[in-house]
Amino acid sequence: MSRFSMNDRVVQAIRDGVAELRQLHAARGWYDGHDLITWLSDHRNPELNSVIDYYTRGDPVHTATVQIGNFLKNRMGQEKIGERVSTRRIRLRGGANRDGECNVSVWRT
Repeated sequence: MSRFSMNDRVVQAIRDGVAELRQLHAARGWYDGHDLITWLSDHRNPELNSVIDYYTRGDPVHTATVQIGNFLKNRMGQEKIGERVSTRRIRLRGGANRDGECNVSVWRT
């Protein structure tokens, strides 16, 4: 179970993001994990930062991204169909960012 799975605001933010991405990307048939991270950063930033706050060791942003992916698979039943290199945008509290490009899971819409 993800550390944030008992936080109703965070769970709802992730569900809202997935619902919107499934609509936005229905024609292409997939969205990737960074699409969701960027959506959360743009639309539900306090909730995204709450997820990051749960992880304090190593690289909290990377760990939060991985844990959101685990949540998609294990708690929301999303179907992982591959991986790809993708760009993410993350605005942290205080205005700093953790934009970057790396490998991420691809999910069926």
